[in-house]
Amino acid sequence: MESIGVAGALGKGESSVHWYHIVSVIAGFVVGAGVLGLPIKFGSSGTGFLPGALMIVVVGLFQALTALFLVKVVVVCGRRELTGYTLDLLGRLWWFIVYLGVFLYVYGALVAYVKYGGIAFNVLSHGFINYYFGALIYWAIGLAIVYYGVKALSNAEAVLVTLFLGFLVVISTLCFTNNSFHVENLLWMNPNKILAGFGVAMFAYAAHFAIPSIGKYVVDKPGMLAKAVVAGFLIPMTGYILWSAGFMGLLEPSEYHKPFTGVMSGQYYSDGVSGLPAPVAVAELGKTTPLLASLGYIFGFMTTFTSFLVALYSLSLIISEFVRDTIRYDIGYKWSLSATALAVLATALAAPLTFIDWLDLAGSIGAPLFTGIVPSLMIIKLGEKACKPPIKIPYPKLLAYISIAFYTIGMIYYIITLI
Repeated sequence: MESIGVAGALGKGESSVHWYHIVSVIAGFVVGAGVLGLPIKFGSSGTGFLPGALMIVVVGLFQALTALFLVKVVVVCGRRELTGYTLDLLGRLWWFIVYLGVFLYVYGALVAYVKYGGIAFNVLSHGFINYYFGALIYWAIGLAIVYYGVKALSNAEAVLVTLFLGFLVVISTLCFTNNSFHVENLLWMNPNKILAGFGVAMFAYAAHFAIPSIGKYVVDKPGMLAKAVVAGFLIPMTGYILWSAGFMGLLEPSEYHKPFTGVMSGQYYSDGVSGLPAPVAVAELGKTTPLLASLGYIFGFMTTFTSFLVALYSLSLIISEFVRDTIRYDIGYKWSLSATALAVLATALAAPLTFIDWLDLAGSIGAPLFTGIVPSLMIIKLGEKACKPPIKIPYPKLLAYISIAFYTIGMIYYIITLI
């Protein structure tokens, strides 16, 4: 289950890999479409900005901690992939759970991306292209690129992450200087609903499957690997908070659910902006300058489309690998790609869930399994080896149990909200 982008970004020689290469690759996997859902989720759930920002920090710290757990596993157990470590340390049941978690996360992400494409084409064309046709265009272009060579993206990882973080800062700054921005919109809150933002925040940090692939190149430099991985998770945190503050400052509390007709598409939104990506929401409400609207849509397309390409390629490989390992039958990558792509399109066109609903589902159920619970169980299994040099984790078992409790509570909260 090797992560696409790692080999191209890091090269083939260990001596040529530096800490900033690893930081850029990890941050590149972290920064993605999840950021589009953070402000609207914090607002529509009734959480508010300040508790939402706290959730961004808490989830980011836990994700950095479990990423460090995986680094320790790589150093102790040598060069393998996440599924290989899971099978050796935790057994076949957890090996299956890792596959399930990755599948739920990546599949939910793919559906969300196609939904974004449909929404964005509809709004940008001022309603001329309807949602269904827009989603089909987005999906078809992405499938064609994946079919003919998505690996070319791997060589652009460092450039892409720089562009993404740059767009985050520029767009956030434009939000802060917008006439519709009001600090009061950031001050309302309901701390009791802080866990409502757990899923989308988790989605925005789920990049753990890349760590074993990166570890293959620098397993002999554990200190550098550990510091770079933690930095790769923590650097996007500031961007997420700025982005959320910028967009939430433009929206009054009542606007998240208040029905309205979009100024760009002419579409009637009976549930307000509650299910829309942040740039689409403020554009449809007419609260953006042309520059902010344009940059918002460009950023949205960049994050969702590049993520769509990588996710579709990866999930197709994961499914073919899983089938081969379980029933000893090779269905072939192209058959797996075709089946996966068609299933994603059908779900995006037929399922009633919104863009943010799919981010929430993928982040609340899929991500905690393979990014939080499994790495924590691995550290517990390693025992005393977890606190020995060259990477010494203090109180590893205690931290692992706390992590498992945190991720489990988040998952249970999400399930309760569905009942």
